[in-house]
Amino acid sequence: AQVIEAIHNAKIVTTSRPNAVEFEQAYRNAQSGGATHIISVHLSSQLSGTYESACLAAARLDIPVTVIDSGTIAMAMGFAVIRAAELAQQGIAPAVIADTVRADCAASEIIFYVDTLEFLRRGGRISSLTSTVGNALNVRPILEMRDGSIQSRERVRTRTRALDILVGIVAAAIARGKSSSANVHVKPNHVTHMIGECDVAVHHVADPEAALALAARIGLECNVPNVAVTECGAVIATHVGPGACAVVVSPHSRSK
Repeated sequence: AQVIEAIHNAKIVTTSRPNAVEFEQAYRNAQSGGATHIISVHLSSQLSGTYESACLAAARLDIPVTVIDSGTIAMAMGFAVIRAAELAQQGIAPAVIADTVRADCAASEIIFYVDTLEFLRRGGRISSLTSTVGNALNVRPILEMRDGSIQSRERVRTRTRALDILVGIVAAAIARGKSSSANVHVKPNHVTHMIGECDVAVHHVADPEAALALAARIGLECNVPNVAVTECGAVIATHVGPGACAVVVSPHSRSK
């Protein structure tokens, strides 16, 4: 809420990573609580230095800490973490859990609709000229996470058209997730097979009504019974600005 208020007031908003001391304390608290192995999953290292801080802290612990650069953000990472916690409760080996997290994150897709180019310009992702011309022409960008960073996918002229394309992209992603039979090799001797189920989430920046409407549409048109709806975190909000929304498609996986 503070980030959105600052953005609306035309203030410059920046984000900073947690430091290694904070991570070390969190890890030691987990160890004191009985943890014998920690799996620490973080947003893409290309968007934040959080992963680096976690690695520095992990080196100071006397129990194993597996630090994972998810290469993604939001519930594309969150769904993988939820499944990791479920596997941990079942007593699955940490190495298998870590491989499953990596596979889930690699298989996930996250697509953004951005209401204005201004915040991409502020973040240095597009030029001032491109932003000015794009806003004048009412261009609506569609972005995606690719190779660990937020990149352009398509540009359209109206919000209605942008949302139509977004839903089409999501439908295709869900179909790929449900029908995939290809193996995803994480590392030797640890192969993950996609098992044909998907989790879907809609994120928004200060526009819950639009997010709920989009979630309902995806549920109806893509035959998804449960679509989670949450507000974007501060990092995404500063990149894309108010009115933006994102959809995550996260196929389930099973490690062997």
